Amino acid sequence: MGTEVAALVFRDEELRNRLTGSIALIIHADDLRIPLGYTGPERLVAMTYIEVLKSLGANLRGEQLPNPSQRWNNAVEYLIKKSS
Repeated sequence: MGTEVAALVFRDEELRNRLTGSIALIIHADDLRIPLGYTGPERLVAMTYIEVLKSLGANLRGEQLPNPSQRWNNAVEYLIKKSS
């Protein structure tokens, strides 16, 4: 829970959404790996970790957030649908 709260500190709404989506993917990686086609949860976590690093790096440099990868988008969309 502390990680989710820490993500809410950022003022940029797009960054907050990217971080909270990434946190949810990491938390649910084991449940999502098979439907998303990953051989293990660590691959999903690694992909998500890269997205987080790219997003935080851009924010710290004052740059526009890069578009997330299609795999990240697909994973978050699947998680949202699954949760509904």
